[in-house]
Amino acid sequence: MRVGIDVDGTITRLPWFFHLITEALVAKGHKVHIITYRPPELKEYTVKQLRLWRIKYDKLHISDQKLLAPEWKRNVVKEEQIDLMIEDDVDVLLALPKGVKGMLVVGAREDDEDDA
Repeated sequence: MRVGIDVDGTITRLPWFFHLITEALVAKGHKVHIITYRPPELKEYTVKQLRLWRIKYDKLHISDQKLLAPEWKRNVVKEEQIDLMIEDDVDVLLALPKGVKGMLVVGAREDDEDDA
């Protein structure tokens, strides 16, 4: 299985949870793609964040921002043959190619206190 995971509003909400999820997926031989609409100049920062959070992944996709997020992410998902996209933006999930499953992340924002 190929899984796409967004960063902002998704991994940033619960980095410890996504560490566990990505570690389990990679250990079982699944492919994890980090698909973020961050600009190219934040690539190094993003790599450092993912390393700090211990997120396991096979490939990092950073937007060139020539397209809007839903269209750009749809294209990446199609090109990489992603089976499941984990995302906080409903518009991105609605734009996914036919047959791709989407999982919506909702709840406390990353700047809210973590009561859990």
